[in-house]
Amino acid sequence: MNSRRAALVASVCAAVIAFAVSLPALTAGTATRQRSQVWAGASYAPLPAAAKSGVGVSLEPLPDSLASAVQVTVPEAISAAQERLGLTAAEASDNTVLVGSFTDDEYTSANATGANAAGASALVADNLPAYVVTFSGLSVSSLGRGVGVHTQESVVVNATSGDVVEVYSIQ
Repeated sequence: MNSRRAALVASVCAAVIAFAVSLPALTAGTATRQRSQVWAGASYAPLPAAAKSGVGVSLEPLPDSLASAVQVTVPEAISAAQERLGLTAAEASDNTVLVGSFTDDEYTSANATGANAAGASALVADNLPAYVVTFSGLSVSSLGRGVGVHTQESVVVNATSGDVVEVYSIQ
């Protein structure tokens, strides 16, 4: 009887230890599944080299430390981008949605508060969790750099708040 009890206690202890060891992996799997549901329809890819050289923007993989901050779904990001550009769903049917850590090294804002309030500026988007929603097949008159028509517009949407950060075009 004592050997049966010892075997049962050893089995229960082994099961508890196995569960305790696997618990972090199980909860990480849940977080990954929840993240993938929020990001469904988006993927990561670096922006074209012309984006960095032309308008100073880049997209890096979203580090795990920022991934949990993503609260906006892909359909919400697309809707915010369409609204910003004044596009209807029919006009914006050809789109690509990327997700990552977005930086624009040319877009700054005056920082009027804090220790650096004496005319310092800060990047508006520096490693910001964001969606870059790019609409193709458009015919948008160029405002600013050069004269002509852009066939692509990219809208950067903050992935934590859903706010539009900026709009840029490289084509």
